[in-house]
Amino acid sequence: MAESPEVKIRRRARAGKMDPREAAEALYGKPISDWDDEELAHGMPRRSDGSFGGSPPKWLTEEVEAEAERRFRAAIRTHLKVSSLSATKIVTKLMEDESTDGDGKFKVAAGVRLNAATYLIDQVVGKATQPVDVSAELKMSSLLAGVVINPGDQPSQGFEEWDSTAQEVDPERDDDEDLAGG
Repeated sequence: MAESPEVKIRRRARAGKMDPREAAEALYGKPISDWDDEELAHGMPRRSDGSFGGSPPKWLTEEVEAEAERRFRAAIRTHLKVSSLSATKIVTKLMEDESTDGDGKFKVAAGVRLNAATYLIDQVVGKATQPVDVSAELKMSSLLAGVVINPGDQPSQGFEEWDSTAQEVDPERDDDEDLAGG
């Protein structure tokens, strides 16, 4: 049975004998970069009459997926750029709102105002770094690495320093009972 031209093109593209962009253009009849957003969503270009015919593709080429992802990210980025000024004004308004209701209580809670201020500072200056002590974690990970690499009875390199504190583990023992005093 003879292979269809589409199967031949896909096989050549997968084998690296054909540029993926050329393969996509040969398969779909026009470059993916020329597809509109609706064509990308359908995973195929429109027919000449403007409709989408046939069944949807069972799989999409990497190029179609990459182009759809690139355009989606660009659209989101554009929307966020436009909306960010309005959002900043709202956060600033919340932060600075000291108006009170009839009972003398603030309309915007102090926690909301603090969170708005913290958010703005974090976005402009960045969050403060938190120191982390990893020395105990490194000793334990090296011990576990030695045990995993050498699970036999022979001590692993560097294990000798831990040997004095090593204890036999009794699988029948319930540590929760010891904590409860029983």
